[in-house]
Amino acid sequence: NRTLKPESRSQFQQKLMARLQDLEKQINDILLFARNGDNQVVTPISVQGLLAEVQAGAEAFCNQQGCELHMEAPEPDLCLLANSSALAGAINNLIANAQQAGATSLLVSAVRSGARVEMRILDNGKGMPAHLLNQIFEPFFTTRSQGTGLGLAVVQSVVRAHQGEVSVASVPTEGTCFTLSFPLHQQPMQLGGVA
Repeated sequence: NRTLKPESRSQFQQKLMARLQDLEKQINDILLFARNGDNQVVTPISVQGLLAEVQAGAEAFCNQQGCELHMEAPEPDLCLLANSSALAGAINNLIANAQQAGATSLLVSAVRSGARVEMRILDNGKGMPAHLLNQIFEPFFTTRSQGTGLGLAVVQSVVRAHQGEVSVASVPTEGTCFTLSFPLHQQPMQLGGVA
């Protein structure tokens, strides 16, 4: 429409792009949910590298939404047997959920816990009441009018496909913490200096 002011045109473009991004996310969720998680191609991956991939995927969105994203990578690095893009997508789903719940600060961390790697996604959003915590991983359960209810079902599906477990703790008005736990991949020891 040539009669629109440049500011109005820009606003419409931004709204259109936001809706297209929502649609793309919903389609990606549906595809991830529909795929058989057992057939994912897995390779040994660095947890530090995974968190860098998550940060690269979430940083622009976080800046745009005015949300601070903090990453705490394990030192020394840890190794998982995983599909890096599927796992990064699942963690980015949790980050997007946190922002939709009003989070202004997010911490994504990973630590070794015995023979497992624990990743935590902690936010200061509005939290969830206890009665919803049992339902949030059910496919198509959502409390948002624009939601598909597949985001957390996808997260659970991806985590289980990696022989992992997901748990959640939440306090209304204070925030939520998702914990993803995976078996640590034992890399063969490299012997140095042996002739």
